[in-house]
Amino acid sequence: MPIAVSWRNEQKTEIVFTFDGHWDLDDFYHATDAGNALLDEVTYTVNMILDVQNSRSLPGGFMHAIKSTPNKVHPNAGIMVMVGMSAFARAFINVYRKVYPKKVTEKTIHFSGTYDEADAIFERLSAVSMHA
Repeated sequence: MPIAVSWRNEQKTEIVFTFDGHWDLDDFYHATDAGNALLDEVTYTVNMILDVQNSRSLPGGFMHAIKSTPNKVHPNAGIMVMVGMSAFARAFINVYRKVYPKKVTEKTIHFSGTYDEADAIFERLSAVSMHA
């Protein structure tokens, strides 16, 4: 399966989406459904890592697909961090943010190079939201 979805820890506080090789929008939608099924298991906020270190490319039509994604975010979904995103894909996402500024929220995707950096982002943003 091009996108594996699993709990990152036994406490069920983080989900990892691992993108491997080439994947298409159907794979993305199936992974989203699998992630939502995991989120349905709990009654609290869960952070997510989207590990694209071994992903080969974004599929055609991806911009259109993510255009509506923030409107469909599961209520238990927390902070999302993409690990290993290429500079090209980061630019692509940043264009999306400029085109759709009203969809930029605390649940907007953040970027990191490693899982340790992702953990630091979760910690920093969780601390900020606790003091807001």
